[in-house]
Amino acid sequence: MGVTDFIDEWVSAPYEQQVRDRKVIREGLTWIDAEATHRFSTGFANCAAAQQRAILEDIATEGIEEPASRKSSAPPWPSPRPPKLTRPATNLS
Repeated sequence: MGVTDFIDEWVSAPYEQQVRDRKVIREGLTWIDAEATHRFSTGFANCAAAQQRAILEDIATEGIEEPASRKSSAPPWPSPRPPKLTRPATNLS
């Protein structure tokens, strides 16, 4: 099962926790795609692996300060930082 299939199964499940997670997951994926478009002029799925990793590493960084990679550009994040999941994220490395 790939990541896409896993997420589709997760947000489609009728169980109470998955129903609560659905909104957070969708908002987070929308945010990631908007951030990729803002930084690299293409959606997240079309970004190079290094570009995808840069976005994901910035999300994983604690604190509310924008990452150094964004400080040089005047526009703010496309929206507030992505919503946090109710449980810890899996290590992406």
